[in-house]
Amino acid sequence: MRCHSRQRYLRSIAPELKNNSGAIKNITSAIIISQNSDVPKIITFGDFQLEVDQQKTAQIYKRMLFWCMCDFCTNAKITQRTYIPKAQIELLENLGVDPWRPCLTEFSGRKTFDKPHHTRRTSCWFLYGKIISLGQPAKTMTLDKWNWIWADSQQSALSAYDGVLDDIEKDKGLIYIFASNEMPWFYDEVSGFKNTIELDCLNCGRTNQVVGFLKRKSLIPVWISKPHLSEFVQCRKSRLAVSFCLKCGLQEFRIIPRKPRVPMNGVISHWDSFTDPQAPTTEPPR
Repeated sequence: MRCHSRQRYLRSIAPELKNNSGAIKNITSAIIISQNSDVPKIITFGDFQLEVDQQKTAQIYKRMLFWCMCDFCTNAKITQRTYIPKAQIELLENLGVDPWRPCLTEFSGRKTFDKPHHTRRTSCWFLYGKIISLGQPAKTMTLDKWNWIWADSQQSALSAYDGVLDDIEKDKGLIYIFASNEMPWFYDEVSGFKNTIELDCLNCGRTNQVVGFLKRKSLIPVWISKPHLSEFVQCRKSRLAVSFCLKCGLQEFRIIPRKPRVPMNGVISHWDSFTDPQAPTTEPPR
């Protein structure tokens, strides 16, 4: 499954990438945390180093990135900020790129060792710079049992995205940071997805959210460490609606009575009038 919106984005920035190609200063000192954006920054990456020109790299990310609205991308958006390892976020921020705005990202199936009801996402960030101390593609840096990250200076590493780099294949100044992340597959746990609600997120202020109803055997209460929600999910007199912020992934829940039946558009338009079961002291309906 491929995210075609990424391909369109890459082609749209191709002229910028070409215009920003060029020689990068050779800095061979230890780790540099420089306040001068004109000086390449050297970052320790596992057992080697990356020399990054953050000023030129920033030009790649000036344009707004748009995810496609397929199930795979939507699932990634509502889970990534909770399940991406903190070490990966910090590393990408230190490199000067936005952890939530990769240049390429796509659903990459499921490995045999991944946890049940989970899927895998592969993402790639483009940077201007070079790999120091290694002439060959870098070894993978394991973040934990289910997440890893690696760097490569060879464009052939992007072979999975064949065709998307036709316009910038002559640009020799790029290095590529890849991440492979395991994420829970919320789409098996929620019914009625893809309904958008215009509700201000309490965390980030974003208005667009997706909503649905938790299934009877939904694993979401376990995944988010709120087992008391399972009582509401299994109640026969009500349903438990959930909204996911498409920016920060914040989840909000509401108890919806089964009788009289409330259609999804009614849930959306009267969201704040329904009971919030978040507090463990809330008495589950019987």
